[in-house]
Amino acid sequence: MTKEFSLSTTYSQSMENEVAGSDDHQRMEGTPKSLEHSRRQGVVDRPDHDDTQNLGTFEFAVDNYDTLYSWMIAVISCIPVFNVFGSLQTWCVMQDYIVQHMAHDASNAQTQVSFVATCAFVLTDSLAPFSTKILSTFGVRPTLAFGIIVTSASMVGAGFATHIWHFYIAVSLCYGIGMSSIFIVIYTIVPQWFDKKRSTAVAMISSSTNVGGMVFPYVMYAINGHLGSLWTFRIFGIAFLVLNLIACMLVKANPQYVAQIQGKKQGLGFMEFITNANYMLWIAAAFCQGICMLVPLIFLPPYATYIGLAGDKGSSLVLIWSAMNCFGKIAAGYVADRIGNLHAGIIFNTIAGLSSLLIWMQAHDYAVLISFAVINGFFGATYFALMPTTVRSLIPPERYQAGFALNLVLVCPAFFGPTMISAINDAANVEPFLAHRILTGVAPIVSVLIMIALRIKITKSLISKV
Repeated sequence: MTKEFSLSTTYSQSMENEVAGSDDHQRMEGTPKSLEHSRRQGVVDRPDHDDTQNLGTFEFAVDNYDTLYSWMIAVISCIPVFNVFGSLQTWCVMQDYIVQHMAHDASNAQTQVSFVATCAFVLTDSLAPFSTKILSTFGVRPTLAFGIIVTSASMVGAGFATHIWHFYIAVSLCYGIGMSSIFIVIYTIVPQWFDKKRSTAVAMISSSTNVGGMVFPYVMYAINGHLGSLWTFRIFGIAFLVLNLIACMLVKANPQYVAQIQGKKQGLGFMEFITNANYMLWIAAAFCQGICMLVPLIFLPPYATYIGLAGDKGSSLVLIWSAMNCFGKIAAGYVADRIGNLHAGIIFNTIAGLSSLLIWMQAHDYAVLISFAVINGFFGATYFALMPTTVRSLIPPERYQAGFALNLVLVCPAFFGPTMISAINDAANVEPFLAHRILTGVAPIVSVLIMIALRIKITKSLISKV
């Protein structure tokens, strides 16, 4: 029996009902209700990024895209991503405090607490099809509100935890469920508002995670020191609820986009994705990017300690890497809008891989490690910046949501890469962190080779934009 990851027709209906009652929609008197109407109105249709493949030609009327209002939607969408994902990215701060003050008597406390955030991220991706179904059934704002309320409640709940397993319930399970809903809504809605600047907009949202990762540690340290870690969770939960609900009230679907996909086939079966060679080649490339994406972020501090540097030097390397990654994601999106998503991915992953093979492999002092953190931070870990728009360019727009959700599920196991490579390095009994450096260099290069093959398969050329 074919399993469906699909946008049901209720998605279009719920989107249309949601935007129909808004003042902005009523002011848009010239918004076309169908592609046929668009042609009668004289709106020029054009293929989305000139990409075609065996699933059809992707046409858009472009008079309601890349506007000032589009950018307002993108900026507002950064708020829940900054709060929810940025705070969890800095779980190591809370982890250290929990281990020292709450779980110091527990065996393997460090390992137990470290898996809390990992499980939350894995659950976020693995629940993507279910979040997609919620969005298809109830619409944008109810789904986003659900995710916001669940993540805020889980934060407050974590503020009353007394045992480690309480954090698995509150943060891993509940927070992961809420994050999945927020993630699906934001990365579904924002691309609807853009055409020529779509990759830049999505990359900007992805970079807000890095901004949160740089800001929240200082806030966490301050609250932990004065009130304790439990109050940090409670304060964050209440603050997230207020700020994110404001964003929820302002985010909405693009009415022109909804009108354009209405009436088209919006369901695409699981087997149809699996048997689509272009899509599966991209999944293979994405898996290679995901498996090494977090290795520098996690292992630069212990590697710095291994070569004899002070602990604060390791922390500064993470800050440098995160800051450069923030700018690198936006740059990747900007480049992708001009030369195509695959071309941008090929360039950025090539440089990221070479930075590890040529610099990190030879890094034995702080200056060399800084140069690696700058280059790899800027060019590496651009997966979430380019993935949504790459998927969007490979499949028809009405099937994007299903393809995006399935991409998250199939690539999800790759995020166990840091744990896997540590086990391999220990089992091989080689130089510490050797396997980590090799993986960080080789995996992006393999991804580049796959993307080159995909680019040639689609266009029979290395020049055409995809």
